[in-house]
Amino acid sequence: MNLIGHSMGELVSRSYVQSDYYANDVEQLIQLGTPNSGTAPNFSFWSGGELPDQDNLGFNFVRMYMDAYMLILKIKYKGQQIDAIHTHFKGLNNIIPALTYGDYLFYEDNNMMEFKSIQGMQTQNSFLNNLNKNMNIIK
Repeated sequence: MNLIGHSMGELVSRSYVQSDYYANDVEQLIQLGTPNSGTAPNFSFWSGGELPDQDNLGFNFVRMYMDAYMLILKIKYKGQQIDAIHTHFKGLNNIIPALTYGDYLFYEDNNMMEFKSIQGMQTQNSFLNNLNKNMNIIK
């Protein structure tokens, strides 16, 4: 069997192939747009509910969609946005940056960009950190 996956679906496929449940039933694992080390925008949503300002990149469909969804959550949950994110987007925690992402996250506070170390993140991505420890299984 050949598996072709995208984004989080491919991480699920990878976790199967790298698990003790794997039955040698996958001949090829093809990854398309897979966040093997996590993604910074997901960290922004998970930790604060907003994407970093990216005005210079032009139109961003994901940002438009998430901004609209965040507005709905703000209205529905009356300001408890972060709780709503953690309740309705539990999977985001599994694609925040992992240790293999590297130490180059930045966040903006009072118009100042500050460096944020992956090691110093309050929430760690145990799913990807564990998965990436055995990445050499995938050949």
